Amino acid sequence: MIFETIVEVALPFIGRVIGYLAVEICAHIIFYFTGYGMLKIVTLGHLPKQFIDPKSANKQDNYVILVGLVSWVLVVVGAIYLGS
Repeated sequence: MIFETIVEVALPFIGRVIGYLAVEICAHIIFYFTGYGMLKIVTLGHLPKQFIDPKSANKQDNYVILVGLVSWVLVVVGAIYLGS
């Protein structure tokens, strides 16, 4: 009875924490670095103006993450398409 209550309360919380960390790691490390590199190459070094500012998250950082995500999606779709 007590064990079931603990499991019902603790496991969803632990799952949310792990999910949040996984999304944050993917978005802010993998996608940001990929997007940053892609934008530097495509815009010949003009954008983005600065590297990520840990004190404030702004729209520019979100756009860089979005470019990184799109880049990875294109790579995966291309690999699937060319692999088959």
